[in-house]
Amino acid sequence: MIRLAHSMGSSSLVQRMLIWLILLSLFDAIATDAGLHMHAITEANPLVASLYEFHPLVFYGVKIALPFLLFLLLRFVADSTIITRLVFLVTVVYSLVAIYHVMWMLTVIL
Repeated sequence: MIRLAHSMGSSSLVQRMLIWLILLSLFDAIATDAGLHMHAITEANPLVASLYEFHPLVFYGVKIALPFLLFLLLRFVADSTIITRLVFLVTVVYSLVAIYHVMWMLTVIL
C-alpha cells in the first residue's frame, strides 16, 4: 500500500482519479435517486438518507461537493500524501458502490 501511495504521487494521476471520483459520485447520486424513486433500494447511510428526505437537491449538492472538497484539500495541504491516499480509497469505495448500482439496475431491468 505504501508503494502504491508513492507511485500515485503524480499530480496528473491524482487529478484524473479526482475527475473519475466526481463522475462516480454523480452516477451514485443519480442511481440512488432513481432507485429510491422506484423503491428498488433504500439508502443505507442514515446521514445521506436524512439529506435526501430533507430535499433531493441538498442530497445532490453534498454528493457532488465532497469530491470537490478533496480536490481543494489536495491543492492547499502541504503534505498531500494523506489526501492522495484518501482520494484512492474513496475512488475504490465509489467504484464498488457503482458496481452495486449496476447490479440492482440489471435486476430491475431483467
